[in-house]
Amino acid sequence: MGADRVQARTGSDAKTMYTDNTAYTTSQQFMWLGLWFVNNIGVTIVNKMAFSSVDFHYPYTLSAVHMFINSLGAKVAMRALGQESKETDAKGNKILFMFSLVFAANISIGNSSINLVSVNFNQVMRSLVPAVLMVLACSLQGKSFSGKKIQSVVPIVFGVALATFGDLRFSNLGFFMTCLCVLFAALKAIAAGSMLTGEYKLGPLDLLSRMAPLSFCWMSAASLVAGEAQEISGRWTELRQTYAIEMVVLSALLSFTLNITSFMANKVTSALTLAIASNVKQVSLIVMATFIFQTPVSTLNALGISIVFAGSGYYTKVSIEEKESAKQREERDHGRNGMTPRHQPPV
Repeated sequence: MGADRVQARTGSDAKTMYTDNTAYTTSQQFMWLGLWFVNNIGVTIVNKMAFSSVDFHYPYTLSAVHMFINSLGAKVAMRALGQESKETDAKGNKILFMFSLVFAANISIGNSSINLVSVNFNQVMRSLVPAVLMVLACSLQGKSFSGKKIQSVVPIVFGVALATFGDLRFSNLGFFMTCLCVLFAALKAIAAGSMLTGEYKLGPLDLLSRMAPLSFCWMSAASLVAGEAQEISGRWTELRQTYAIEMVVLSALLSFTLNITSFMANKVTSALTLAIASNVKQVSLIVMATFIFQTPVSTLNALGISIVFAGSGYYTKVSIEEKESAKQREERDHGRNGMTPRHQPPV
């Protein structure tokens, strides 16, 4: 039985009910989500502080370096831990190929749309990722969601939209490209989840070691096409006189730990839970900016923040209840079939 689902039969039809991974305890899920959450916020703050002090505005090259360091780091870590790559069939290799392409396209299109939409519009649109993910999970994977789960997601999406509401400027092209970014973000989470918990059950390091080299190729090609590589070559001496190169490497190292915690959080919970956590993280950054940098927040934004935190609490309650219910159903099914319940996999 899939790690993030249970089978519920109604008559002769079987529906795949979407739940968090029943093979891990709630404390383990909170631990990995917490590590991802802290890592994500830390990377965001460090990158903002670092790149505000150096002149390195080459997003494709930066992403290519990230993927190179991630590839190297995953291989070294797997060797140090004695882990080996699992064999995948043609279908699995196709998913990995598409995963790397979607990953690169999401970054490329996102960078290209920055000047075509306002920051607030981009944030409001990004709040829709959980909703889009649910639609894709139903249409592409044949999964279904309980009424309670849908009810718990709606206020979070609505709350983030309110929390980030402001200057909503965008062009027609910018609107289209931002919609693509939302679609790719949802597809990326689903593809990662299917490789981590579905038929293949790859480990986070294994998945990263396969995906990162492909994404490195895509981002390197984008860097060449955009003319970033040529410009960096012409400015190499200037960049070496600052801390630009060191900042790029530091950012890449941080991205490695972020990707590992992201994949692991996806594996032990679900793609939807991670998408919800991303929305909560976005609102948490607004709250931190308000307290640390005295950034003004309107009444509407404050209302949205309150809705997100309340909604995330309800989502957590619903997810735990559904996971426990699914786990009990699995144990009953194993008992009827005379099978020993699954042992919890190591984290």
